[in-house]
Amino acid sequence: MKNLSLILNILLLLGVGYLFMDKFSSKEAPKEEVAVEETADVPKIVYVNADTLLNRYERFQVKKKEIEAREKREDNALKGRGRSLEKDVRALQQEMMSLEQEWQGGNMARVDYETRGQKLMEKQQKLAAKEQSIMQDQQRIAGEIIKEGQRINDELQAEIKDKLGSLKSEMGYEYILSYGMGSGVLVADERYDITEKVLSILNTKAAEEAAGE
Repeated sequence: MKNLSLILNILLLLGVGYLFMDKFSSKEAPKEEVAVEETADVPKIVYVNADTLLNRYERFQVKKKEIEAREKREDNALKGRGRSLEKDVRALQQEMMSLEQEWQGGNMARVDYETRGQKLMEKQQKLAAKEQSIMQDQQRIAGEIIKEGQRINDELQAEIKDKLGSLKSEMGYEYILSYGMGSGVLVADERYDITEKVLSILNTKAAEEAAGE
């Protein structure tokens, strides 16, 4: 089974690219706008390094490990069932060969040959049903892991967006961009990197919640 937990990385990485932009409810006079620009110490456009955020966002790492642990458990269980099935198939093949050898050697009555042959066919059908069950369970589990990853992704995205939105309002940012592999920002000035600030907020909140449990 493929490493489905990687999906969580990809989905959340895309979510970090959420763009925040001020929407003014009313127009300000040009002079007032100029005065704000001249006195403002906080940059209007900042960015978050998406790769760093994922690697050091503690809640994300915890959720990722939980999914990876479940994936490993389920994968081992399916592999165990597969090995057991292979063993049963080899045993059935051996029985069929032995039956044919006895029949060809003239050491068995037809009625016995047909009776044993019927039983072997029934075994074969049961093994085929087991194989089908394993395949169905593999597909079901894969779907459940993907669904769980999507649920966690939605929760983490909502938390990140909420904190970025609050930070934007508090600091007076107009844009918070995502910088990293696959983002639309090719080059960025480290002076406008607020990744550490965002990580501090997110991880502090996670630690407080964990302490309260």
